[in-house]
Amino acid sequence: MSESTNKVVVLFEKYLFAFFKHRHTITVLQLMIGGLFVLSGTLKLTENKAALYEVVYQFKLVPEPLIMPFITILPFFELFGGVLTVLNVKPSIGLTVLLGLLVMFMGAITIDLFRGIDLLECGCFGSLRIFGESSREVLFRDSILVTVNLWLLYVHGKSEGWLARLPFFRKHRAK
Repeated sequence: MSESTNKVVVLFEKYLFAFFKHRHTITVLQLMIGGLFVLSGTLKLTENKAALYEVVYQFKLVPEPLIMPFITILPFFELFGGVLTVLNVKPSIGLTVLLGLLVMFMGAITIDLFRGIDLLECGCFGSLRIFGESSREVLFRDSILVTVNLWLLYVHGKSEGWLARLPFFRKHRAK
């Protein structure tokens, strides 16, 4: 690489990193990811349980007797993580809950794709289907959400709670 190209790359990395570390950018990202899960949890609580039951049953990953308790508890985890993230009250806890949910959702979809099942409905937002609902679209969307979530955990981990005690974050703490 030439020296001028190297300078451009360094400047790009510097300003892009600064943009994503800016407090307003972090706030917008938190509101977006937390708001999505508040919306999702609210829709799951207010809509017909039979439709969500069928979606979870189609995945064939949760034993049938446990589907109803699972779909009863799931929206509360989404709301809990989403509200903590949106309100910026212990956001590392809220983001960790949301990350766990995203990993669980992506795992279920990936397992079904390996089984040769491409579900047309994931049940993510109940009857609201504006975000794309094929398995591959959902995996793509969720991978973006995981990336945003990990970035926010990194940013909050430098200064907050249990993440700040991990060796990686202690070593890279801003001074």
